[in-house]
Amino acid sequence: MQKTSSLWNVLLVALSTTLAAKAITIGGGFDDWNGITALGTDPTGDVSAGDTVDFSTLWAAGGQGNLYLSYQTAGDIDLAGQGWRYNVFIDSDNDAGTGFKGAGYGIGADYLVQGGTLYSFSGASQATWSWSSLGLQSYSVSQNRVEMQIAESSLGLGSGYTLQLLLLGDNATTKEYFPDNKSGLAFPASGTSPTPPTDFLVYYGNDFSTTNLDIIGAYKTVVLHTQVSQLTPRVVAELKGRGVSNLLAYISIGEQHGTTVLAGDGTGPVYMDETTGQLVHENLGMASYYVDSIWNGSAYVH
Repeated sequence: MQKTSSLWNVLLVALSTTLAAKAITIGGGFDDWNGITALGTDPTGDVSAGDTVDFSTLWAAGGQGNLYLSYQTAGDIDLAGQGWRYNVFIDSDNDAGTGFKGAGYGIGADYLVQGGTLYSFSGASQATWSWSSLGLQSYSVSQNRVEMQIAESSLGLGSGYTLQLLLLGDNATTKEYFPDNKSGLAFPASGTSPTPPTDFLVYYGNDFSTTNLDIIGAYKTVVLHTQVSQLTPRVVAELKGRGVSNLLAYISIGEQHGTTVLAGDGTGPVYMDETTGQLVHENLGMASYYVDSIWNGSAYVH
């Protein structure tokens, strides 16, 4: 699909309130995270007896202009009393050459969430432990799991970002790193939520499997066909939870059903020539108003 400022065959309308999105609600339990694949898992029991922090699982999601993080540990989490032991390093520019870089770190941390407080790196060199507080973030703890919300603007994140996460449990005896090799975990995860190559996605399919939801969820604006059987309020909620800001339906003003021309003047199919920037009418007796398409030499691609 090409980046375009118009959709030639659609009138866009907002989905009805019955399909209203459900964002992740901090403090509302962890059901919001259902269907979101963990970024990684870490074996428990790899710290010393008596140590406080033993990470097991990390999740991340984007949406509503926020980055959502959730992690789980082997024992109960105490951010109020021992928040300094729970550290999430965020490499927001995905560049190991900037930000804090401890011994053996594969990332450069531009931000740190310690307990429930967000800090920005202020060191004169990457080896300098120096941070400036950006304030307490919205978070909730339930036994051995925590969820938190950070505004993407606080991290300097734009659209289509990729960042790296590294967790540190500052234990009395054994430092707990997740992942153990200190390399960081990428979000979006490679192969599940790729950085979209364009500004929007038009998807008229009916496959809303977890794999497809992850792919579709990488786009900020998505147009869906409202008549497909698998488009449910749950699907809409999961897409919004994955970071889709604008989820739209469509009303067709020209489409093809078999050999019957439903609309248009029969001069279609129509596609946009990338070289000339002009619409090309192929005059094959089909409806003439379609989503802006590109002929790639063998097929029309949207």
